Amino acid sequence: DDIALSATSTISVLSPGASISAAVNLTSLPPLQPGSYYVCAKADGSNRIVELDETNNTRCADWPITVPPPDLLVSSVGTTTTMVAPGGSLALANIVKNGGGSTAGSFKVAFALSADATYGGTDDVPLPATRYVSSLTAGAASIGSTTLTLPTTTPLGTYYVCALADVSQTVAESEEANNALCTASPVLVSRPDLAVTNHGSGGYVSV
Repeated sequence: DDIALSATSTISVLSPGASISAAVNLTSLPPLQPGSYYVCAKADGSNRIVELDETNNTRCADWPITVPPPDLLVSSVGTTTTMVAPGGSLALANIVKNGGGSTAGSFKVAFALSADATYGGTDDVPLPATRYVSSLTAGAASIGSTTLTLPTTTPLGTYYVCALADVSQTVAESEEANNALCTASPVLVSRPDLAVTNHGSGGYVSV
């Protein structure tokens, strides 16, 4: 179950009965699954030295370190569209961040219209488009722009556009209640209103 780390400490010489202390900075850790881990060290890691006893070269810390689970959250959503018709489309910029301590596996981002800026309410209009994220390391962000097409049956009205990370709940997270975010300003869902204007004796009209 070991996970090898790339950091090493080089000792040029060690006299009989002597000891040496060193501090090693363990950076660039590989992606880790949530859980508890002991940090261990092994002297003569490449087995270059012929020793009297080869079985006492390793030691692990007395206490483990804990790697927390991932925590997916939608950190930003936005659109420049202010009005769209049922059946029309808009582009939504959306950023998903992993605020946890370990890598999140693959997940989907889902989208919906909401009258009250809360994803998952009874007033929501689910949108068919989704965005797939293959994985997201701790502290990383996935930036995307998703084209959302409204159902032709969308009731007219004012809606916020919302995004939800990990809609299928495939990723075990430290916090499941912070996965959604809606736009700060609503979008008007309305049909076009064409009007005919008579320009009088000129004999022409405009639409």
